[in-house]
Amino acid sequence: MANQEQVNLLKRSVEEWNQWREKEPDIDINLHQANLSDLSLEGINFKDADLSFANLRNTNLKCADLRAAKCVNTNFERAKLQNSNLGDSSLGSGKHAWFSNTSFQYANLSQTKIQGAVFSETSFANANLEKTAFDECWFKNISFCKANLEKADLSTSSGLLQLVDFSESNLRQADFSGRNYDGRGDFKANLSHCNFRKADLTGVTFANFTLKESTKMVVFEDTNLSKIDFSTLDLSGVEFIRCDFLNSVFCESDLRDSNFFKCNFEQALFWQTKVVSSNFKGSKFTAACIDDWHDNRFTNLDDTTCKYIYFKLGEKGVFSERRPSDPNRNFAHGEFVKLIQKIRETVDLFFREGIDWQAFLTSYQNVQLESDHGELDIRAIEKSS
Repeated sequence: MANQEQVNLLKRSVEEWNQWREKEPDIDINLHQANLSDLSLEGINFKDADLSFANLRNTNLKCADLRAAKCVNTNFERAKLQNSNLGDSSLGSGKHAWFSNTSFQYANLSQTKIQGAVFSETSFANANLEKTAFDECWFKNISFCKANLEKADLSTSSGLLQLVDFSESNLRQADFSGRNYDGRGDFKANLSHCNFRKADLTGVTFANFTLKESTKMVVFEDTNLSKIDFSTLDLSGVEFIRCDFLNSVFCESDLRDSNFFKCNFEQALFWQTKVVSSNFKGSKFTAACIDDWHDNRFTNLDDTTCKYIYFKLGEKGVFSERRPSDPNRNFAHGEFVKLIQKIRETVDLFFREGIDWQAFLTSYQNVQLESDHGELDIRAIEKSS
């Protein structure tokens, strides 16, 4: 049970409480099971306090100091926590704020820096976390369902991000980029079993982030992933169902064996992208650019929709070499897939110092032996500029 004298003191005056704490910094703060709901405790000093099982529902905790506080089964539902300090990994004792079985449902933590906190079995459902910075935080079995994480910074939450539910949350322009690495140069966050169903991740930053081996149980279903730069990311084997990749970038990305069922890639950029054995069944590619993507006969483009496509990324990011080349014409049904298949079956031979006819003949014969289509045609012999 809580120390009733301490409860009475903090209910009397935040200023008086903080002055007492400054004079007596070594006294243990026991607010275990205390009912502190509906109070105005703006600027309160709860550093190192035991708030386990306490009720802080609808309490004003703006600018509160919660560093290294014990918050097991604490209820922060609808609490106001803007600009509060919920942890400090730089403490000399190495202690962290610990939030286990804690409720932040509907709480307002916007523009708050949360440093070195550990969150387990905690709900941020419907919480306002706009521009909130999670620095060196750990998350396991967390619900951000319907939360507002717009422009939130999770870029240095390198410890753990596992069993997290982001379903129907707003993650527009959130930062998941990896600035902390392990010895292999990989970002250490673990996204296994995370759920992004119906989440809006427009403009999210994933730079220097690796999803390899941690995405097998990640759910991207009906997710808005438009205007995201996935360049150099390893997304091989990941499931994306009915996701929107409008205006997204996949430069040198690894999409091998991934499932992009009924996704929207309109105006997206694929440059030196690996799409071997990828499934794009039912996806849309109108106005996308596929410059030197690497596919194979197992790349599934069945039932795809594409009015026109670009094959070159020009200067200043402008797409060029439109197909069909006539700007007034669009692909007929199935024409886009046939064009990709034709390109796939084309082999380019380059000779830097004139044509080596013997090498040309040998290469031609080897390709013919490997081909399942019988006779080969020589499309053109051109001088490269």
